[in-house]
Amino acid sequence: MVFIPQTVRFIFVVVFTSLLLVACGGGGGGSRPTPTPQPTPAPDTTPAAFSFTAQTDVALAAVVESANVTIGGIDAAAAISVTDNGEYSIGDGAYTKSTGTITNGQTVKVKVTASDQFSTPVAATLTVGGVTSTFTATTLAIDVDPEPFELGDDASVSTPEATAESSLVTIAGINAPANISIDNGEYRIVGESEYSTAASTITVGQQVQVRVTAGAALNSTETATLTIGNQSDTFAVTIADQSAPTAQVIFPTANTMSDGTTVTLRGKATDDFGPVTSIEVTVTTDEGTVEVDKKTFTAATDEDLQETWSVQVNLASEKLNTLQVLATDVSGNIQETPVTLTVLQKADALTSLFPEDNDVLIGAFTYFGIEWDQAGNRLFIPRRGPDQILAVDIDTGTRSVLVDEDPVFDSFSMLKLLPKQNVLLFADQNEGVIYSANLETGDFSVLTDSSSPDSNVDIQAPFSMELGSNGLLYVAEGHGSLYTVSMDTGSRTLISGPARPESGLNPFANPLGLVLDEVNNRALLADITTEQLLWVDLVTGVRTVWVDSDQLDFPFDIKMDADDERIVLVDHELEVIFAVGLDTGELTTLSGPSIPVSGANSLQEPWGIVIHEENDIAFVGSNSKLDGLLTAIILVDLTTGERIIVTSSIQ
Repeated sequence: MVFIPQTVRFIFVVVFTSLLLVACGGGGGGSRPTPTPQPTPAPDTTPAAFSFTAQTDVALAAVVESANVTIGGIDAAAAISVTDNGEYSIGDGAYTKSTGTITNGQTVKVKVTASDQFSTPVAATLTVGGVTSTFTATTLAIDVDPEPFELGDDASVSTPEATAESSLVTIAGINAPANISIDNGEYRIVGESEYSTAASTITVGQQVQVRVTAGAALNSTETATLTIGNQSDTFAVTIADQSAPTAQVIFPTANTMSDGTTVTLRGKATDDFGPVTSIEVTVTTDEGTVEVDKKTFTAATDEDLQETWSVQVNLASEKLNTLQVLATDVSGNIQETPVTLTVLQKADALTSLFPEDNDVLIGAFTYFGIEWDQAGNRLFIPRRGPDQILAVDIDTGTRSVLVDEDPVFDSFSMLKLLPKQNVLLFADQNEGVIYSANLETGDFSVLTDSSSPDSNVDIQAPFSMELGSNGLLYVAEGHGSLYTVSMDTGSRTLISGPARPESGLNPFANPLGLVLDEVNNRALLADITTEQLLWVDLVTGVRTVWVDSDQLDFPFDIKMDADDERIVLVDHELEVIFAVGLDTGELTTLSGPSIPVSGANSLQEPWGIVIHEENDIAFVGSNSKLDGLLTAIILVDLTTGERIIVTSSIQ
């Protein structure tokens, strides 16, 4: 339908009527009167009322459009305008702020930019032909209370004061930074901060994690509470004994031989909490098919076997016995993998080769010392004919050559390990030479001999050696003197001997054992001829008898046991290992013919000794009474006196 304005229709009617009258002619043929023109109506530009629906919960600073409204009730173009904070669009056209016109039936809508503040209205008023309507957009209310969140399952740890972390939580349901705080723990906002206890804020979509430090007491629980806005959750860490204990066997070592029908194991245990309440030892033979013995040692009330335990078990005769050790803690956790040892029981163990397939022999072991490379888990011993330094693997008893025979060697005596310097010193008692060998390669060089310059003492038969904190090597000379050797030049300086002190009291004859007591600025020497232990003043050389011959027979080698404030002494003739109290000089038998009662694995003719102060064990080089060419290295438990063979051979 074509729309014809009202004014045009009026003009058309007047013209059409006039023409019709002219065409029909007037009465009597005379002329007709001219009609009077009617007035033209004014255009209508005032539309019917219109309105815009307000919008709420609008996002901050969002651009918001109203719905379209249709303008009606006008017959001419009407003026249209909008207030400064809005724009309008006619017929979905481009938005504008400028004043314009709109015709009847056209649509119009308004656009505003919402406030950047919460709960704040922004209004724009549109005017069409004098008729107005306001469009209002109100921003949403602030919300800093998130949706409920969960930190995940509580944790359990087995280490005192260990830390545990909660699950990651993504924060939702807030539209502004929310306050975050924690009680009795720490939290971190992922990608923004490290763990902290300080209050802060967190925004929507960020992730948070909680960390709690466990307590120290078994079964104690530490709980942290994380609060964000009006929501909270907790994360707890409980100390629980989750780990099994582990038994540690100090005596015997992994593979040994014995002529006894029993063996007493001694050891410690480790556990995350303890106490360790029981130790079980099972003995089997024939590749585990035959059970020989099973013993369980149970701790007394308030006793913790982490400190020490001891279990005696039976051995099958003439068999390879396998011993397996398991520990159990107070929570019932049982060691998963047992400690496994073997003991070859042989009635003639003191005349047997062990291990049987080792072709590196020892031969006679007289006037020899022994050293212990604890880091390498091996022993060093001299060998005579050929003259070599051997290494013995403690776990297997296998012997190998460290320093090979050289034409200049004649007869080794004592050894001294210097682990920090990575060298082993060894003395040739017949040639009067002290050598230094590399622990890895066995390459050696002369440290001191008769050609060393600036020496005021002859070198004839060097035996025991100890390195002082001053960097000097102290040497007990078999011909009756104590002197120092420079590790740089090899020069020797007399401390005590035939020419010093002037009084000559308490002379040496053959001082072969030596320990240093630098705290008291003295050295202790064991003299095999005078059968004495003598203190020597390191400044004056004055000698004082400490333990006399009525108690000793052949005191050969001595070691300082600072942990127990004693000297450990091996007496070759008495076949005894003594402890000598540093304060009293009193002798106590640690191992010998009557200790242990079983008498298993006799010391025979003991020579050199080396000790482990903390574990209270010793290795002794022993020569057989039955065959002078048979040597055994015997492990001795200095707590129980028990002995067992680590390695043995005959020339």
